[in-house]
Amino acid sequence: MSNRPSSGTNDPAAKVPNGAHVDLYTSRFNPDCMRVKGLLDHKGITYSEYLIDRSPENRNTMIRRAQGRDSVPQIFINGRGIGGSDELQALDAIGELDRLLAQLPPRP
Repeated sequence: MSNRPSSGTNDPAAKVPNGAHVDLYTSRFNPDCMRVKGLLDHKGITYSEYLIDRSPENRNTMIRRAQGRDSVPQIFINGRGIGGSDELQALDAIGELDRLLAQLPPRP
């Protein structure tokens, strides 16, 4: 697991308050994974990245959390499965992604 700090941009309009806990399950060199990380980085979002290429444990955890889906990326915001790159892009297009990312995670 790597906890990536937000790299973001210098454009304050692109920044989103990051109250949410974001988990990404990715593989190296996958264009959809790169696209998702680029979008989150652009928004200044901090996320935890779990590489599945060389970690059967991360892969199995991803499949369990994603209810059997085994494609990457798999994205979770505050524990809620969002899906992959297409779903994240669709949420961003309608403004829903920023709302989800601004929410604090539920308390245990």
